[in-house]
Amino acid sequence: MAPLLQNGLAVCRSQNVPLGRVCRWIGLLLLIALPAGLAVVLFTNYSTGIVSQPDTWAYTDPPQDPFRATIESIQKLSLDGQLASSNALCTAQRAWLTAGRLGFEPRTGRARSRCHGKHAP
Repeated sequence: MAPLLQNGLAVCRSQNVPLGRVCRWIGLLLLIALPAGLAVVLFTNYSTGIVSQPDTWAYTDPPQDPFRATIESIQKLSLDGQLASSNALCTAQRAWLTAGRLGFEPRTGRARSRCHGKHAP
């Protein structure tokens, strides 16, 4: 909306229309249009609901991949006997372990090269 207002003000300036008067009208229209538009959107969404939306995948066929990955991780950790220790980790400890696996050395702040274990420049 800002680019449209900016272009409109540039046209008014080029046509020698007083900008103070135009800005008052713009402010008044924004004070009326934004709450009215919000009311219309809320009314239509609450009265028709999600059932009228054309893309119904979100409630008829939710994605299953994140759940499968979680179940596989839980099963692998429980088979290895590491599920209890994994659940005991806090967020900072998980971030520390993940950074090490991704090739970032948390102590020095430098990235490890994947070749020969040397530090990247």
